[in-house]
Order: sequence, then structure tokens, then C-alpha cells
Amino acid sequence: MRDPYEVLGVAKNASAKDIKSAYRKLAKKHHPDQNPNDPKAKDRFAAANQAYEIVGDEKTRARVLRAPPVAVIPLPDSAASSRGRAARDSNSAQDVLAATRSMATAISSARFSVTPSPARAAPAWAIAASRPRPPI
Repeated sequence: MRDPYEVLGVAKNASAKDIKSAYRKLAKKHHPDQNPNDPKAKDRFAAANQAYEIVGDEKTRARVLRAPPVAVIPLPDSAASSRGRAARDSNSAQDVLAATRSMATAISSARFSVTPSPARAAPAWAIAASRPRPPI
């Protein structure tokens, strides 16, 4: 997701009034009803809405300002990534299998002591309901 301030075109220290004004301008400019022939207008309108939801609310805005920046990791070329994915998947399958075996061993070697729950007396209504009724 892009920086919400960048989407709205405002500075990070912009006032709530400036943010709202910028959002309204973008919403009017990129609204799908205003741009029926532009297929990307809907995406730009949605991006502006999402950015305003984050920055327009004071609590969310404070949380975004406190959040550390996210590092962008470049992706390798497709051939290397497919080889890496295959190796990663086989390693994770081996790890899962090893973990499953160790859990099964731990469970089978554990001694479980099952203590029965103490017998409870039946409630009075259950006893009364189980007795046959006398004939009238």
C-alpha cells in the first residue's frame, strides 16, 4: 500500500482540515460516475478512500505516524524464485514431518493418568421423574 499522505497529496504534518479538503478534491476528481470512460478512475477513487480512512481518523493517524517504516525487499528473477520456492517448500515439508514425528513420540511415550470425576448425586427432579407414578 502506498503512503496515505502521498495518495492524498498532503504533508505528514497537515491539519485535519487540509486532509479533508484534499480528500474531497480527489474523490470528486476520480469518482467513477465523473469518469465513466476511465477504467483506472475506480482504483484511484478507492485508493483515496482508503488513504482518508487511515489519515482522516485521529487515532489511526497517530498509529500510522508512530509505525516504523516498512523495508522493501526486491524480488529475485522468476527462475531463481521458482527454484527458491521449490527448495523452501521441500524444507518446510521436511520440517513439518520431523515436528509431527517428535510430537507423536512425545504423546506415545507420555503417561497419562486419567482420574475419574467424583460421582455426583442426581438432582431431586431427576430422581422424582424416574419414579413410577401411582395409579389414580
